[in-house]
Amino acid sequence: GWAGPGSGRSGGAAACRAMSGGGGGSFDQKDHPMYYSPRARDYTELTQKQLTSAVWNRAGSGYAQVVLPAFAPLHREITRIASELLRDVDRPAVLDVGASAGEPALSIARRVPFVHVVSTDIAADCVYLSKARAAQAGADNMKHQVADAEELQFDNDAFDLVTFSLVLSAVDHRAALPESYRVLKPGGCLIIVEYAGEGRCAALRPVFAALDACVPNRATLDPAFGALPARFPDTAVLLSVLEECGFADCSVQESPLTLDPFIRPPPPPVPAQPGEPPTPRPILPPGGEGGALGAWEAYKPFLSPIIGTLHEQGHSVNDNWEQEARVAFEREVARGAGGESVVNIYVARKPEPRSSLWPF
Repeated sequence: GWAGPGSGRSGGAAACRAMSGGGGGSFDQKDHPMYYSPRARDYTELTQKQLTSAVWNRAGSGYAQVVLPAFAPLHREITRIASELLRDVDRPAVLDVGASAGEPALSIARRVPFVHVVSTDIAADCVYLSKARAAQAGADNMKHQVADAEELQFDNDAFDLVTFSLVLSAVDHRAALPESYRVLKPGGCLIIVEYAGEGRCAALRPVFAALDACVPNRATLDPAFGALPARFPDTAVLLSVLEECGFADCSVQESPLTLDPFIRPPPPPVPAQPGEPPTPRPILPPGGEGGALGAWEAYKPFLSPIIGTLHEQGHSVNDNWEQEARVAFEREVARGAGGESVVNIYVARKPEPRSSLWPF
C-alpha cells in the first residue's frame, strides 16, 4: 500500500485536522473535488406521471386505511355489474386500471367464479399494498403490476373486462380509453366509475374543505392529484370519446351511494354470502365515536402527504396548513357531511369483428 506522508492512523488524523482548518492549515469545502452545491438548474421538473406516482406512493397507505373501507358500497356495485357482464364468459380475465391498493380488483377476484384479475397502478407502493391485501384475503387468482393507464404494457385482445374506478380524473382519458379498447377482447366490456361532480359527493366535502383551507389554488392544480382538483370528466364528452375509440352500446347511469365514514359508527359487518367477502368496517377513531375530531385524525394520514407534496412542488400552501385544514374539515363534518354521493357508472362494449367472408 501507499506509505507516503499522512499514511497510517496518526498521519490520517493530521490530514483530517488540516482539511478541517486545524493544525495551522485551512481548507475550504468548496475546493474539495466531491463538493456539490445543488442549484435549481440542476433539477428537471417531474413529469405529470412522475408526480402522480410520487403523490400516491405517499398517500396510498392512508387511502387504503380510510377511503377504501368507506367506499365498500361502491366496490360492491362495481362487482355486481362485473358479475353480470362476465356471467357467460369462461375463465374471464379482468384488468383493473388505477386500482390503488387493489379495489375493486380484490372484490371482483373474490366474487366472480374462475376469474383472473390483474390489479395495476402507476404508484409502486400502492401495488405493494394491493398485493399484501390480496395475500391477506387468500386471493391467489390475482396479479399485481405497476402500469401506466395511458401506455398499458399488455397484449392486444387480452382481457374480457377493463375497469376504471375514480381514475380518469387523474389521467388523460383521451389516451387511456384507446388503450383500454386495445387490450380488450372483441366482445369484452369496459366499466368506468366517476363522481357526478364535486358538489354531489357528500362524503368528500370535508376533504375538499380541508384542501381549500390550506391550498388556495387547488382548482388549478395538476391532474396528478387525482379527483382532488375536481376534474371530473363531462358525461357528454366521455361518451363521445368512447364512441370515437370504437366502443359500442355505450351507456351511463347515475348511482347514489351512501358513503359516510365521518359521523355515525358503521353497522357490524354483513355476513358473507357464498363467494362474497364481508363488508369491511371504515377506519374510525379509538372508541368508535366517529366524531369530527376523530375523523380528522383518521384522515390525516391520507391528506397530509398530498398537502406536503403540494408544498414541495412549490404550490402556495399556508404555513399553518395543518391547523387550518383541521378546522375546515371539522366544520364541514359538523354541518353534516353524510348522505348520498352520486357517481356515474359507464358501461361500453368492444364490438365483435365483422366477418369478411362472402356468402357465396
